[in-house]
Amino acid sequence: MDKRNFDYMKRALITGSRGFVGPYLKRELESSGFDVFGLGKESREGEGYYQADITDTQRLLDVVREVGPTHIAHLAGIGSPVIAEANPKLTEHVQVDGTRNLLSAAARLAAPPRILLVSSAYVYGAPQYLPIDEDHPTEANNVYARARLAQEAEAVRFQQIPIVIARSFNHTGPGQPDTFVIPKMAKQIVEISLGRRRQFELGNIDVRRDITDVRDVARAYRLLLTGEEESVIVNVCRGQSILLRDVIAKLARAAGLGDLTINTDQRVARSNDPIEICGSHEKLTRLTGWQPQISYDQMLQDMYKYWAHGYKNHSAFPDAWVGTS
Repeated sequence: MDKRNFDYMKRALITGSRGFVGPYLKRELESSGFDVFGLGKESREGEGYYQADITDTQRLLDVVREVGPTHIAHLAGIGSPVIAEANPKLTEHVQVDGTRNLLSAAARLAAPPRILLVSSAYVYGAPQYLPIDEDHPTEANNVYARARLAQEAEAVRFQQIPIVIARSFNHTGPGQPDTFVIPKMAKQIVEISLGRRRQFELGNIDVRRDITDVRDVARAYRLLLTGEEESVIVNVCRGQSILLRDVIAKLARAAGLGDLTINTDQRVARSNDPIEICGSHEKLTRLTGWQPQISYDQMLQDMYKYWAHGYKNHSAFPDAWVGTS
């Protein structure tokens, strides 16, 4: 069989395909010759899209059997620590039981697919040293982190399946909802520039965070999903932190604004926030050759443009942004 025919047979299933990262990863995989299928809870029409809840064992098995994927990117789950803390039982059910259902379904295929399981850098807890590498101790000190570690433990039980675990640090980009910090900042900047808001309100902005552009993250996921390493845990991060106060300044410059009045909202400011979180992507680079390509300046300019252009309809995902650099 020649390589062209082999590539044509590559079939990827993305769980949580209608979420923030899913459309970017879909474009990445399609550009690499994959037939891509999506799975999500939402009732939406679309070729290659299946409505299914990953906690529904039989429905999930039916979809996996019908698609017959050679690769699976498992993005579905509770993505917000705040939501997880408010819904601990649901979080465990979705993150742990849902992952077990998916791996069980994959294991029943004649040829088990290669699986990328997306976890989170939250499992590391407060940094004991910087940059945080994959050998850093884990600390399950909240609902979200405990569920993510339990999700990772499920992968260990399925040693017959080639699985790669990605511990992703903060990432952002066009299409991310404003419940997350960077789009929340960009939205407020646009509102100030339009005269709809007088001042900037956020929690603690005098902390440094490692934030990667979603397009770089999708590329990292694609490289990990199509690589050869198995049973590995890999950080996905920029490897460079930025002060959140500087993020605001960069967004303000993109909007042509001068000095801003910034009020700290004590309701969301957390006194125990680490001063800095920064990861190491050395292992990811060694395995795949990946390097971040989109600078902080470009990432934040694109975030401002996205919110400024579609302020009244920002929930609609703009296909023009997907996969651009």
